[in-house]
Amino acid sequence: MELRKKGYKYLKLSLWIMLLFISGLSIPITYAASQQNKMIYGVTVDDISTHFPELVSSLKALPYKPTVRMVFDPQMPPSYYTPAAKTLHKSTYIMGELLDSSSVKQYSVSVFK
Repeated sequence: MELRKKGYKYLKLSLWIMLLFISGLSIPITYAASQQNKMIYGVTVDDISTHFPELVSSLKALPYKPTVRMVFDPQMPPSYYTPAAKTLHKSTYIMGELLDSSSVKQYSVSVFK
């Protein structure tokens, strides 16, 4: 009897997975699975005020879609980074970094609240 219940649970789970694939919701799952064990190529950008066009061109020329770790300066408003982030997002993945690790000791948690 217990074995029958387990078999039913697996069948039910399999049917749900098939339904997800058929309904088109499998795209994120498939993408995540395809990205497992792959290298992440990218750069850290901590200054968007100089050489930005050259940076964008270089990133576009890479053979893989790179990830940009964009380090935000606490003294600058988020709107300062919006144009650069929108430009970079067209050809890269973006990861925002609230503060560079070399500067962490200079700030308290209350600064970010």
